[in-house]
Amino acid sequence: MENSLIKRYIAEAEAHGAGILEENSKKSNQSYDNLQKVYLEIKSLNRLEDLKILLGHGNSSVRVWAATHLLPVSEEDSRSTLNDVAKEVTPIGFNAQMIINEWNAGKLKP
Repeated sequence: MENSLIKRYIAEAEAHGAGILEENSKKSNQSYDNLQKVYLEIKSLNRLEDLKILLGHGNSSVRVWAATHLLPVSEEDSRSTLNDVAKEVTPIGFNAQMIINEWNAGKLKP
């Protein structure tokens, strides 16, 4: 995959996490929209597995987004990452736990 797609994915996931932590809905919403565009581009290239490298990223928001997007193709690794981040007492940790709960309930669509 083009390195630029991964860089864009990381930048938007980091910006989304920052917006959440700063309680800046405009920033988090814009970053979410941009991240979804990059994700759909990656998915259209059938390259979701290229996101696996991001499961070990230093930024929790990047890890959660990558794990969420990878759940349909790499459930075990994704669950492990989400469980790790869910231990953090932050809004991002809370989001990770909610993703696990929703996935377990069958409410998330690939």
